[in-house]
Amino acid sequence: MVVEMDGALVERVRQSARTLEPLDLVVAAVRVADELADDADEVVVHFVEAARRAGCSWTEIGERLGVSKQAARKRWAPLVESTLQPLRPRLQRCLEQADD
Repeated sequence: MVVEMDGALVERVRQSARTLEPLDLVVAAVRVADELADDADEVVVHFVEAARRAGCSWTEIGERLGVSKQAARKRWAPLVESTLQPLRPRLQRCLEQADD
């Protein structure tokens, strides 16, 4: 089975490989795939953070992503909430109770 590839990605792999030997290209392809996965994670975090800033709850985010509130919070809260401005304790408690 031959998979049609994005020419820019193929070129990126070739540029990052030590040589154009097949096994060097495989290693370079894995490295590029890891970089792309990191970029993909960063863009998701960016938009999850934007949703939280807009007032969306973890329940709403989880529902849109097809996961539970707990799964969404566990996955993204450590990455998102450290960048959000801290809330006053009373407001934080109110939001947590409203989110349940």
